[in-house]
Amino acid sequence: MNRLKRAADLLTQFLLTSLFLWGLAGIIYYAMLSLAGPAYAAGGSSGPADPYGVILPLVSAVLVGFVLTLTANLFTGRVKSNRPARIPYVQMAAVAFLSSFLLNNLVFAWIGRLLQGKSLNPFRFAWMEAPYYVNAMLVGVALLYLITRERKRTLKISEQEFQLLQLQQRQTRAELDALQARINPHFLYNALNSIASLVHEDPDGAERMVLLLARFFRYSTAGHSGPFDTVKQELGIVETYLEVEKVRFDERLRYRILLDDPAVEGMLIPRFLLQPLVENAIKHGISRNTGNGLIEVRIGPGPGGLHLAIHDSGPAFPADFTMGYGLKSIEEKLRLLYGSQATMEISNGARKEVRIRLPLFRSEPVAAQSAAVLSGEGVNEP
Repeated sequence: MNRLKRAADLLTQFLLTSLFLWGLAGIIYYAMLSLAGPAYAAGGSSGPADPYGVILPLVSAVLVGFVLTLTANLFTGRVKSNRPARIPYVQMAAVAFLSSFLLNNLVFAWIGRLLQGKSLNPFRFAWMEAPYYVNAMLVGVALLYLITRERKRTLKISEQEFQLLQLQQRQTRAELDALQARINPHFLYNALNSIASLVHEDPDGAERMVLLLARFFRYSTAGHSGPFDTVKQELGIVETYLEVEKVRFDERLRYRILLDDPAVEGMLIPRFLLQPLVENAIKHGISRNTGNGLIEVRIGPGPGGLHLAIHDSGPAFPADFTMGYGLKSIEEKLRLLYGSQATMEISNGARKEVRIRLPLFRSEPVAAQSAAVLSGEGVNEP
């Protein structure tokens, strides 16, 4: 597409330059004719009296226009890099004068006379033809100026677009960081409340919960700070979170994590995508059950990408259900990272669950710190 646009620009420049040269040459011819009279037409190399009086000037304009177009495009870069900037314009004027002189002689003194059956004339310089050469110089310099100005304008627009893109990327990153910062304190608040309730009733459970919480936050503050992580790492932090909640709910909470295909462990998904969904399922599902509850996380490939589903056995969503902070933050994260390529659906039928579809991305090796955190390395658990 860029090559086609470039070719179209060159063709337009060539056609306009040739038309300007041809039109201005006609003006010069008739101006000289009015000043010098019939003697100019009789002594000139071309004119209405010649059978090729229209064709030859057009051929000359096309040839000179072709040379000027190529030269102007070659000299455009030199206007920016040379100091002083007038040097490329002087060079352009010299090329225009010389090419106009040579090509006019070629067309009129050689080709024209051959077509008329006359003997060839040697290259010569006639003062009466100088206005045509000056005409080519003016057109060439004007063409160089216009091309240079347009390219500088295009370059400025491209730089502005690049800066705007960088700003948008920084804004997206800042918004993702803000979402991450809001999610973690929300979980911390709930966990600390749970620890406080266990301190006197179940000191061992409170201690275990603190250690699990330390593992969770060690993961979230590890050196790997990109927006994506592997399914394996994310499931590890989800399991840590569920173990924290299991200390609080005891036998009331059961969970299972299902992978339809072990290969998906290496796929990339947004960091902290699953944990807020599981937290939401416990808060609005399991905690409202009087009996035992189940949390199920299922991940596997499916039509259109990677499918994730978080199910809880708690009460169904109310008829006037609207998404709260947790679900809205996930929806916003998906929008920032994937645009319209990812979807999130809430099922409230026979099986209550939140479903997410993501594009498939194979991961690169992630930071070793994340694996160490999830394996419990460095955490002295009982």
